[in-house]
Amino acid sequence: MPISINGTGSITGLSAGGLPDASIVTADIADSAVTTAKVNDAAITYGKLSTSATEADNVKKRVAVAYAVANDGGTLQSGGFGFSSVTDGGTGLLQLNFSFTASTNAVAVATNHSSGAMGGIERTGLTTGSVTFQSRNSGGSAQNTNISCIVFSE
Repeated sequence: MPISINGTGSITGLSAGGLPDASIVTADIADSAVTTAKVNDAAITYGKLSTSATEADNVKKRVAVAYAVANDGGTLQSGGFGFSSVTDGGTGLLQLNFSFTASTNAVAVATNHSSGAMGGIERTGLTTGSVTFQSRNSGGSAQNTNISCIVFSE
């Protein structure tokens, strides 16, 4: 049944529950007509975040694109995102492979380790497909360890 407004201002054609499906389409909604309060939190995706040239408004630069804990056996531990696998390159050398094509612009990578006599972790490589780390003990020799890694990028 079509929806209509009669001469007395009454609306006919509506059923309980509101408008029929597809009654309102994107073209019917004015630009900026939907307020932030009306947007479902689950509807906000990474692709919808601001990339404003104004630094204070650029939300994408403040959101992690990948996080993982990788062990020296070359496996990802549960709970991370943005990485698909780990390549064990030998003693202390781990390559974390992104599950997406990453940007190599303005990348910040933070790492941590779980080994007692650790000297440090060096980022030895970054491509659109992966980030690679070499861990060393306090004497400078390569050493296996678990690595926690978080990546921020455009």
